[in-house]
Amino acid sequence: MRRLVLDLVLALALTVVAVGLADNSRRVAESSGPAVAWSLNSPPEDARPGAVWNARLTVFDEGRPASLTGKALPLLTVQSTTTGEWTTTQTRPAGPPGAYRARVILRDGGDYLYSVLLPQDGAPGETPPGAPAGLVLLTLLATLPIAVRRRFPLPVLGITLAAALAADVAYDSFPFPGPIVAVYSVGAHVGRPASLYAAGATAAALPLLLLGDSDLGVWELVAILAGFAAAWLLGDNLRSRRDRKQANVQRTAAEEQARMTRELHDIIGHSVSVMTIQAAAANDAFDSRPAQVREALAAIEATGRETLSELRRLLAGDNGSFAPAPGLASLDELAERVRSAGLAIELSSEPVSLPPSVDLAAYRIVQEALTNTLKHGGATTARVEVRLTGGTLEIDVVDDGQGAATVTPGHGIIGMRERAALFGGHLTTGPAPGRGFAVRARIPVEEP
Repeated sequence: MRRLVLDLVLALALTVVAVGLADNSRRVAESSGPAVAWSLNSPPEDARPGAVWNARLTVFDEGRPASLTGKALPLLTVQSTTTGEWTTTQTRPAGPPGAYRARVILRDGGDYLYSVLLPQDGAPGETPPGAPAGLVLLTLLATLPIAVRRRFPLPVLGITLAAALAADVAYDSFPFPGPIVAVYSVGAHVGRPASLYAAGATAAALPLLLLGDSDLGVWELVAILAGFAAAWLLGDNLRSRRDRKQANVQRTAAEEQARMTRELHDIIGHSVSVMTIQAAAANDAFDSRPAQVREALAAIEATGRETLSELRRLLAGDNGSFAPAPGLASLDELAERVRSAGLAIELSSEPVSLPPSVDLAAYRIVQEALTNTLKHGGATTARVEVRLTGGTLEIDVVDDGQGAATVTPGHGIIGMRERAALFGGHLTTGPAPGRGFAVRARIPVEEP
């Protein structure tokens, strides 16, 4: 609603400016004395029916060009030598003092006679004050649609440009503010290629200005085209920056969603795997070894509590007030949980100081590797080695399971690779020498 109100105010302001320009273009400067002479270019000889005579009249006062006093405008009378019919056309100011122009259509073929009437102040033929009604109407059509430029940019450009060109052809007055704002709006609110097509159509239509203004030269037309091109480029640049900003927001959201997905996969996948194995062991020993059953149930309870704690931390965000994120310092607890599920763990981890994000990523890589060993490896022993060598964190998780001739990456392996790549590292997986499966990660580390 706020933008609509702003656009409505802009449309009204452009209308006032354009109507004022149209009115002023019909007024002439005053001269100190009466105009007593004139010169005029001749109409074409032996003209064809429908030929156009762009008449250029100069009025002189004591040998110098001078405009008529007040608002009086010269009248040009043209008579056909073939039919004897005559027409009178009111000229329009052409810019410099004493310069006037008129566009006359020679309806019949042959030669024409002409004469000029120079009225004095208050004499018949004086220009009525203000712009004619037709010009005012076309000016309104060339500016008021700007109020809905954001919602209908292409139709607004078509209406305002057509009305402005019609005003120029009919009245030699080009209300340019509306079409320029419309071109800018197309660039700012219409995507490519439609925006480019609209800009090209506008450039192709602007030479029609030559039909209305006989004094418009090539360089003037080039300047008008440059102004419209600059307006479109400004709008297109704004739209491109807005699209890039929106794409960055969407990419950030997608990355955050992917991060949450990886975290949930690692937390839940590991915990469910451990609890499933513990529950199966408790079920096997339920009748004959109640002490082992209690140990399995205690391990399930501990794993569940830790899982809930990590989920609370994840959902609370990195700055939440729940339990801190796990890191390499928690590998002993991780190894103990995996041992309780029946997999022997050989842990070799050097105390290292890492940035929190790298510390969490390293922990998750080890956790996921051991989870995969529990679920798929058929292994009895896994060796975990973590060390910092020459600014590179090296992680090796090798088990003695069946291994695999080929590896089909699942969510777990893909997640581990993404965690390593996030910090400029890499991760490889494959059969270990001799027997088993190996996960090896190398992550460059900066001092925290």
